[in-house]
Formats: sequence, structure tokens, C-alpha cells
Amino acid sequence: MKNSTALINKTDVKRRKSRRVAERMERAQQHKRPVNPFAIPVTVDMRELVWFKTPSSFDIPLENLNPWVMKQLKKRENRRPAPEEKPVKMEVDDVEQIEVSSEKVSEIHKEVRDVKEEMAIKMEEKEVKVETPVKEVRVEPRLEEITKENVTKLKSVIESTMTNLFEDETYEGAITLKEHGRLAYLDEIPVGYVMTELHENKKLLVTSIGVPFPHRKCGVGSVLMKYVESLAEQLDQVKKLSLYIRPTNTKAIRFFESQGMKKTQRLRTYYSGESREAYRMSKRICK
Repeated sequence: MKNSTALINKTDVKRRKSRRVAERMERAQQHKRPVNPFAIPVTVDMRELVWFKTPSSFDIPLENLNPWVMKQLKKRENRRPAPEEKPVKMEVDDVEQIEVSSEKVSEIHKEVRDVKEEMAIKMEEKEVKVETPVKEVRVEPRLEEITKENVTKLKSVIESTMTNLFEDETYEGAITLKEHGRLAYLDEIPVGYVMTELHENKKLLVTSIGVPFPHRKCGVGSVLMKYVESLAEQLDQVKKLSLYIRPTNTKAIRFFESQGMKKTQRLRTYYSGESREAYRMSKRICK
């Protein structure tokens, strides 16, 4: 009994399994797309025709082609660029000719001439006459000896550059300098001064030199130093030109260096007051 029941169960399982397979096959056939019975099977040659020939080259109607071929043809048509529109040339006959009278033409020419004349007048008014630049003639400062007549001008120049050098208001010491003192002028305006003295009969010492700030960088200081050098060359015993200056006065140091003077010594106690240090700058006189 047990063997017979086992056989029955196995056969039932096989029947149910075969029935499920048959139902699955039926459902799959129902979902399949209907195939055109007249369609041509796709071959390698057909694929080459699709890619290299246009639909008009087929001898058979498009409806009888395989669906895959139809799809490829549509894709190819979509990839084609749109045809370029050729410009349309206008013929002379297409343009309407407008008849203009001779009087109208003369009026138009007259208006054009008037406009041109007005434009020419405006351009002349706007024109700016360009003058040739005039070269600036540099006037060298004029040097004069310090006398009673110009000592007041010397005093004004000294007071504009530094404190008073002389205790007396008459500046008698400056008048007695003679060739060792000079006052510089530019257009009758005092613009600088220089004072020197002989030191140990071998050295010409520049005791004081100054140029007011508005007249600096005009060549006044260079003219004064050239005069001092020429004076040192005229004196037989003088072999060296020297001066003393504060280390903080960097602008003056650069100026004297441009005149050929060099720092030879640094003195710790030369000036009176808080900053007592000084540089001694010297230049050898060639004769």
C-alpha cells in the first residue's frame, strides 16, 4: 500500500509540473508581437543596404521590410542634417523702381552740401592749434660777493635755511669774508649762500652752505660747490676741501657725495647740544 501511494504522488507532481510549463508557454506566446508573414529575414547583406543605401534604392515596398530594418531607416532619416536654404537672388525686375524728379534730386544735393558745410565749421571750431614745445633755458645762478648792500638779503636766506650764524645783527663778520663768501641770485632773488675759511693753511673748510627749500634741485648748490673748488685751486697751499655735517642729514650727505666728497672720519663730540656727532667729508684738490 505504501509503495502504491508513493507512485501516485509522484505522478501527480509530474502532471502538475507539466501543466504549469504548458500554461507558461501559452502566456509567452500570447505576449509575443505578431510577425509579418511577408517580412524578409535580416541578413548581413541587408544590414549593409540599410547603412549605405537610401530607402528609395529598395525594389520591394517598405511595408514588406523587416521591422528592424524599418527602425534603422527611421533613425538614419533623423540623423540627416537639415537642408541648407539657398539665398534667393533678387532680380532687377522684382524691385520696384521709384521715379524721382530732377527738382527733388537737386533739393537732396543741396541739403547734403549744407550739412557738410556745417560739419566743416564745427570741426574748425574744435581744432586746437598745437604749438611746438619751447625748450626751457636753464639760467645758472649768479654769484656776488657779500657786501653791506646785500647783507640783509644774506640774513633772510640764512634764517630761511637754519638758525642765525652771527651774533650781531649787522653781519659784519660776513662782510669781511671777501672771496670766502658768496651769495647766489636767480632773477635778482637770493637763492643760496656759501662761506669758507682756511684751516691750517692746507685745507679749505666749508663753514656754512645753504639753499632755501623752494629753490632746491635747481642747480644752485652745484654752482656754489664749483665756486668753492675753483677757490681751492687758486690758493696755492690748499690741497684738500672738507666740511662737517650731521649723520642725520642724509639728503645733504647724498648731495656732497654727488660732488665727489667722501666720508673720512666720524667725530663723537663736534656739535654742541644733544646730537653732537658729525661726519667729516673731504675731497682732494688736483692742481
